[in-house]
Order: sequence, then C-alpha cells, then structure tokens
Amino acid sequence: MSQYRDELKSKPRYANGQESIELKNGGRYRIAAATRGGARGPSNDDLIVDELREIEGDFMAAAAPTLTASRDPQTLLLSNAGDDE
Repeated sequence: MSQYRDELKSKPRYANGQESIELKNGGRYRIAAATRGGARGPSNDDLIVDELREIEGDFMAAAAPTLTASRDPQTLLLSNAGDDE
C-alpha cells in the first residue's frame, strides 16, 4: 500500500464498523459487513458482494436501493464454485 500513499487524503480508518479509505480525488472505499438489518444505508456507486453463495435474496433486495442515486452504478458479485459441503 505504500506505493499508493500519495493518493490518500488521510490515513486509512480502522475503527470497528467504520473501516474506510479516502482518496485525494474524492473517492472513498468503505467496508460494510452484511448484518441482519440488510444493506440499507448511504448511497453507493459500486457494490461488491463477496461470498455470494452465502447471501440470501433479502440482502440483494436491500442492497439494490443504495445504488439508485448513482449515475453509473455497478455491482460485482464474487463467489467460488464450491458448496456448503
């Protein structure tokens, strides 16, 4: 990460539940773990969902509205080919 240090606006935030990285160009990366309340919250331009096979349909229904304010929203779904066994 040291090679990108000049791009950072400030030090990465590591506070529990508030992990984020802010860039000088105005971009920001936030980590949001799935919770029982779903993904409701601030608006997003990009949504990256890891471990897709573990996610229930309710989560995706709750996450979709967080992209509505973006002019060019993107969703990236990641998973492996395995199963629970």
